[in-house]
Amino acid sequence: MTHRAYITGWRDKDSIGARTPVEVNFSFRPEEANAWPSKEAAQSACSVFDSYAIRVEWAEGGPYVCKNFQVEELVGSPGFVIFCDGPFTFKATGSKVA
Repeated sequence: MTHRAYITGWRDKDSIGARTPVEVNFSFRPEEANAWPSKEAAQSACSVFDSYAIRVEWAEGGPYVCKNFQVEELVGSPGFVIFCDGPFTFKATGSKVA
């Protein structure tokens, strides 16, 4: 079964040479997600998150790499949120793998 995981935040972790790992936080609730001011800004951010190959450990069947991030308009609030569909089991954190 797949669930939507909405991005609630992200931060750079300690740099390891030329690469800086990124930590991304998710929630199953869109109202907890980070909101972008426009659909275009959110779509641009989707491309960035897709390039990170974010791996989550809290998926059914073992680790899952998030891909194909999408945009959804918030209902009742201004803004747009980003989500990824996957076999997620809990609210947790994922990290860029490469």
